[in-house]
Amino acid sequence: MEKEIFETIRRKLCSMLKYLDELENELPTEVEDYLNAGRILHGFVERNCQVAIECAIDANELLISITGGAIPESARDSFEAVHQPGAIEEEVCLRFQNTFVGFRNRLVHDYEQVDNRIVYYTARLLITYGKRYVINLTDYLDRLQQTSNNAALVNP
Repeated sequence: MEKEIFETIRRKLCSMLKYLDELENELPTEVEDYLNAGRILHGFVERNCQVAIECAIDANELLISITGGAIPESARDSFEAVHQPGAIEEEVCLRFQNTFVGFRNRLVHDYEQVDNRIVYYTARLLITYGKRYVINLTDYLDRLQQTSNNAALVNP
């Protein structure tokens, strides 16, 4: 069962990386070009941001389920829960907690019209911090699996 969860987390991280790469490829280098782009690009960027952030939240919840941590009360709390054992850097944790989770909520729940300038700059940040998140979590999973494999060799 644990091996299946590890693989599911890795698939989530691969999906997240795919969405981040698509954002990086399609997002104009200049904010003015993005602001002048049509609704199709704006919708694409918003959707890719949303699902990339959701991949991270899902990966957090899965990781917590196999490490025996307390179930977090919110998506924001899930980032602290994976930061505590060293799965992600503090800077990455704080950026997801303070920027990306709230941004995702505004996109999904349509609380307000989101300024396209904010979408652009948040997407730029997400590309950077999202990739760091993927690297952090992949490294942590590798360490966990190595520890698990070593334990299996000692206790067959």
